[in-house]
Amino acid sequence: MEHRLLCLISLNWAGKPLRSKAQMTALKSGTTTQTATVVKAAQIKGVYPTRIKVSDQQIAALNLTHRPISSGIT
Repeated sequence: MEHRLLCLISLNWAGKPLRSKAQMTALKSGTTTQTATVVKAAQIKGVYPTRIKVSDQQIAALNLTHRPISSGIT
């Protein structure tokens, strides 16, 4: 999900009970911005395993790099 749209999507579904995946997808799709950007959302059908254990060796093999944290002061 695009992080810049998350606040708009949250405002759109504020106060509404999220009872199903279909309802959440519909609320996301009904979100627009002031510049008329329309959010498109779709459900991905499938079964995804949970509680998978990842070893330290597997994490080390990911070759992740950290970006420097900016202080916001220029």
